[in-house]
Amino acid sequence: DLLITDYSSIAFEYCITERPMVFFAYDLEEFSNHGRGFYEDYESYVPGPVVYTSEEVIAVIKDGVFDLRRIQDFKNLNFTYLDGDASGRLIELIEA
Repeated sequence: DLLITDYSSIAFEYCITERPMVFFAYDLEEFSNHGRGFYEDYESYVPGPVVYTSEEVIAVIKDGVFDLRRIQDFKNLNFTYLDGDASGRLIELIEA
């Protein structure tokens, strides 16, 4: 019913469901400074609350308040052609 993730790309696939997501970034500073880094500012880009402790994960889940519009906007930003007509476009491309 909701996704708890860190820096995984699963958020991109999961946003299609338009269900809540929590981003557990317990090591954000370490990952940012010594990992592969990010293309965007992580905290403002991800479509859900960013939390840093297990207690915060629990609190966000108990609170149950998620901005579903933010998830929809994230989906629309990252999936321009998510309109149900991918097969039609493929057929047009093949026939051209």
